[in-house]
Amino acid sequence: MHTYNSFESLIIYQQKFAQQLFIEILGFLIFFIALNYQEKFDLEFILGIYSLSILVKVVSSIILFKIWKEKLSFQISSQQLLFSLFFFILGFSGMINSKIDLYLVNLFLSKEIISSYQTITTAFLMLQSMAFLITAPINKSLYRSNKQVFDKLMKIAGKIAIPMALLGSFCIWLFLEKYVKLGLEWPVYIICFFSTLPSFYYIIPIYSLYKKHLEKKVLYSNLFATLINFILGFVLLKKLGVVGIFISVCITQWIYLIIIKKYESSSS
Repeated sequence: MHTYNSFESLIIYQQKFAQQLFIEILGFLIFFIALNYQEKFDLEFILGIYSLSILVKVVSSIILFKIWKEKLSFQISSQQLLFSLFFFILGFSGMINSKIDLYLVNLFLSKEIISSYQTITTAFLMLQSMAFLITAPINKSLYRSNKQVFDKLMKIAGKIAIPMALLGSFCIWLFLEKYVKLGLEWPVYIICFFSTLPSFYYIIPIYSLYKKHLEKKVLYSNLFATLINFILGFVLLKKLGVVGIFISVCITQWIYLIIIKKYESSSS
């Protein structure tokens, strides 16, 4: 997986987004088809198929970029590691923020509920990641993009947010309830829909803060959102069960959006 992710910079630099989508679909189909024909749960089989799907993606990426034609070298740069440390902390804080609800569920709820929660949250996290596709055109030239570019992308994000979130939520509900038979009530999917929306509205302001070298503001926002999500999640979990966690995540997402938008507007 680390090897596959290392191709991300080349994909962005050479704008190979359509090819990346094809590779992702190929890897997913291998995993999905094999899993669909598995009658009984077998952890070793699932891990094996998952590893195979990653291997196929790695090989496909190697073929795409013709790596064998390039001269390979290995070097450790302490300067670059030090420079990227803050961005690692930034990404790590974001990861903790997105996982804190799962830690609470693992601590206090049964394995059956944990399984259902992980399934639905993973599906909606994939839907939220669609927001990041909007930023693809400026990833390579983020710090060179002007305000007009950011404004245009923000308008695009605003226009597609509700339709994409609605369509995605419906598809997730259809798959998880009609095919997987997860057995969750429809209000949970409505809460997840509202939890997904903020990501479409805060992704461009976050990149705008990056451009203005205000990464610390994003870091502070991540840490504050993590704290809110933990406290609110703990309280609501005790009162409402797993539904309380869904509500906590939804509220935290909107609070995070408000904070990011406030930072972004004050920096203009």
